[in-house]
Amino acid sequence: MTDLAVFPKWQLTIIYLCRFAEPVTFSVHLPFIYFLVRDFHVAKDDAQIGFYVGLLTSLFGVAQFVSAIPWGLISDRFGRKPVIMIGLTSTTLSMFLFGFSKSYAFAITIKFLSGLMDGNIGVIKSMIQENTMHCTQEQRARAFSFLQVTFGAGSVVGVMIGGLLYDPIATFPGLFEYNERLRYFVMIYPAFLPCFASACISSIGLLFGAVFLKETLIVTPAIDQEQNETTPLLNSTNKMNTRYQNSPSTYEANDTITSHPNSFTNMASKLKKSLTESVLLICSTYGMIAFQNVFYDTLFIIWSPALIDQGGIGLTFIQMSLILTISGVVTLVTQLVFFHKLVYYFGTLKLLHWTLLISIVVFSTQGFTRLLYYLPIDVTNTIMLADGNGAVASLGWIVWSAAATEMVVKTICQTIMMTSSVMLINDSAPTLDSLGTINGFSLCIAALTRAAGPALCGFIWSSTNSGTNIPSFMQPYIVWIILSFVGIGTFILYQQFRQKISSTRSNTTATSNSE
Repeated sequence: MTDLAVFPKWQLTIIYLCRFAEPVTFSVHLPFIYFLVRDFHVAKDDAQIGFYVGLLTSLFGVAQFVSAIPWGLISDRFGRKPVIMIGLTSTTLSMFLFGFSKSYAFAITIKFLSGLMDGNIGVIKSMIQENTMHCTQEQRARAFSFLQVTFGAGSVVGVMIGGLLYDPIATFPGLFEYNERLRYFVMIYPAFLPCFASACISSIGLLFGAVFLKETLIVTPAIDQEQNETTPLLNSTNKMNTRYQNSPSTYEANDTITSHPNSFTNMASKLKKSLTESVLLICSTYGMIAFQNVFYDTLFIIWSPALIDQGGIGLTFIQMSLILTISGVVTLVTQLVFFHKLVYYFGTLKLLHWTLLISIVVFSTQGFTRLLYYLPIDVTNTIMLADGNGAVASLGWIVWSAAATEMVVKTICQTIMMTSSVMLINDSAPTLDSLGTINGFSLCIAALTRAAGPALCGFIWSSTNSGTNIPSFMQPYIVWIILSFVGIGTFILYQQFRQKISSTRSNTTATSNSE
């Protein structure tokens, strides 16, 4: 019996360090990407800059959609560590080169290649599952929750680096006063310094991973090719079913990965066998969760500063930023303090069920927050916002508090939903040798939805709020109603997954009793 108390802290720390690089490199350009694209002079006017910024930002997700499954298959064949090392190497090089961008074509090529060569997140999830397969459910929940914490922390660091180091001559003019060559260099390449800093962080992850990261994929020579192709992937149906409980993960030590001489020719067959009905359902649920989250995040930063007569609530940049900051803190606290305890007491299935329901309530009510402006009360405590005429008016704290509360509730639900669905995806894997493939497939779906979400949100918002055929009193709420229906669809899809695993358990119990 494996000691359940053993928790691979050191290996997980190295994995988190490798993971930390991606959110840093992904978010470092967010503070300056608008100005960088503007200086490329690719847009005919300022109104079109947003389109080119959105295209450049979404290309990383499009590239990951293309490459996620192949990287997962490769990791199942050659191991997790080589794929992670390749991903970190490409991330480091691409960020270094992105700092030299002087044209939109160059920047967009680097961004696409970066996403194409980076399949790390799916492989990292597989490594966490394999490292914690003999741990308790609470320990596994803690391991996966720290993965989300790493992403949040990396995103914060990336934004700080981008905001502080872009165009350093304007930010720190005194540092370049006595070095004309350096001054000229950063003047020509204003994005080099933040990109170089993020590349250094990525190289640190690469160095520690190369030295300390241990391979988790166990490869044994094939004994009989024909026998292997006819042997069921599940050693025991019972094994899969028990993994949904609060008991420890029950992968057995003999669930090793068999190496085949013609593995590449069998990749399509392996992909088909790995993507069981339960895997497809939970991966689709994960993709829909990712879609509704990125849709909401995009909608919030459009809706909250929009003027009242344009369908928004007219918050200032400071007020909106404060809500987003609170959201970031809530994410970290939820992951670090509460998530693993909630999993211990309720289990991942119930947690995901209730957070999906609560999210629907948030989506369906947040748009109506603006109606609080019309409450017949005398507001004495005021905050500042822009009214429909662009003038500065005073308003009570009620609307801001309502919007902030909805954001906090949504953030808690989002944090639990994302981590729970990742755990269920890994628990749904028939065998260990399908983990990389399944996580690659889930990353593929999530990348596609994250690429489509912002563009679709912006299109719906613009179309509905400027549509002449839509009654004016309905225009501000249509996009929220659509998001609510997306939430309902996600919940229905998840119920199909629960019914599937419940049916599998019942069949297994009946088979065991008959024997």
